[in-house]
Amino acid sequence: MNAFPALLASQSALEPGGANASRILNLGEGMVFLLALIFVAVMIMSVIPLMRRHRGIDQEPLERTHHPSEATERKLTIVVGSAVGATVIILLGLVVVSVMVGKSISMPAMPSNAITVEVTGNQWWWNVRYMNDDASKIVVTANELHIPVGRPIVIRGMSNDVIHSFWIPGLQGKRDLIPSRVNTEWIQADHPGRFRGQCAEFC
Repeated sequence: MNAFPALLASQSALEPGGANASRILNLGEGMVFLLALIFVAVMIMSVIPLMRRHRGIDQEPLERTHHPSEATERKLTIVVGSAVGATVIILLGLVVVSVMVGKSISMPAMPSNAITVEVTGNQWWWNVRYMNDDASKIVVTANELHIPVGRPIVIRGMSNDVIHSFWIPGLQGKRDLIPSRVNTEWIQADHPGRFRGQCAEFC
């Protein structure tokens, strides 16, 4: 599998090739659907008052103070309080779901058949090193990552200079590679193919 250089390969988060990318896509689609519903509901509730002949305080008798009646105040308090409560619940729900997806695509307990690959960001290329207990079987390539289908790959990401962002949209989300640190993630391809990757930083 060619992860980087193929110009005709897919580089879209909308075309997942592995479980991690599928989870990220499902999360994104769910958020877009929910927020679209909220947007439509807000637009409808904004238009309805504009279609009334008498709006706001004009539709009820005015007192000397020219303030809405107690019934209207109570109604507005309930509506605003309900809207605030619904907003808090929705935001908390999105946070919980995002954290759950984040945990599911983070480093799990790796099975014994996992392959470890060191990816080091450089200006302006990637150094790829396939680790092995037998030093004679360690392979080094540049700008290409070849992995077997259906087998977990542990990526040990590093940087030799500036902050890089290792990103293969079809297999996994972005992971920053910071100088003097090792950031670990895992990818797995569910079917054969070519998936383009890039550094998502202005490195």
